[in-house]
Amino acid sequence: MTSPIECWNERLKTDVRRKPPTQEELDKFAGIECQGRIQSTTGLQKDTVEFNSTQLHDLLVRLQARYEPSGEKVPKICFWFNQEDIHKITVINPLTTEVFFVPARDPRIKKGMSLAEYKSMKKGKASRKPRKDFGKDSDKLDELRERSKEKAKTRKANKPKKKLPPVTAGSKRTPEMLDQLIAEGTQRYTGPQPDIPTPEEDVDTIPKTNNKPRKYDVE
Repeated sequence: MTSPIECWNERLKTDVRRKPPTQEELDKFAGIECQGRIQSTTGLQKDTVEFNSTQLHDLLVRLQARYEPSGEKVPKICFWFNQEDIHKITVINPLTTEVFFVPARDPRIKKGMSLAEYKSMKKGKASRKPRKDFGKDSDKLDELRERSKEKAKTRKANKPKKKLPPVTAGSKRTPEMLDQLIAEGTQRYTGPQPDIPTPEEDVDTIPKTNNKPRKYDVE
């Protein structure tokens, strides 16, 4: 009578040993099984997340060529969606049973991002002013905006002040012009000099006038 171990060793000579599945093979079927119909522009969608690739588009073309000539609608296909890692899905080709990955369309979705994190990120972005996403160039654009703001501040600070004409007799002067002259102290009166009595002269000899000094006349 043959013992169990002898039967085992005998079968090992003819049977093919199967290796255990790798982590990549196990990841293909992680998550929940879903069904969806491929769209020509957005690919497959699950929980507001869109997935598309060239391989998925080629599958759609082959399915259309097979079903549409007979008036049938393109059937839904099977795929696996993992809520703990939504950067890709696993799709099964119904024509060949081939398994392949399809990445998410949103470039902000990185490997390991969960569905809850993605929804939280979208909710936070919605409260801000919408801005076009430039992918990897977004950081460069932000840096250029900051540089532009700094240059504008520098130009404004270094902008020369408007020079005012010299104050002469009979010239039209505005309060702003006089205020600037007083603040800068760079302009002086260039009109005819009035007669100023010396200490030896009698003040009573100076002719009197009824003209009162105006508010903005230079004394």
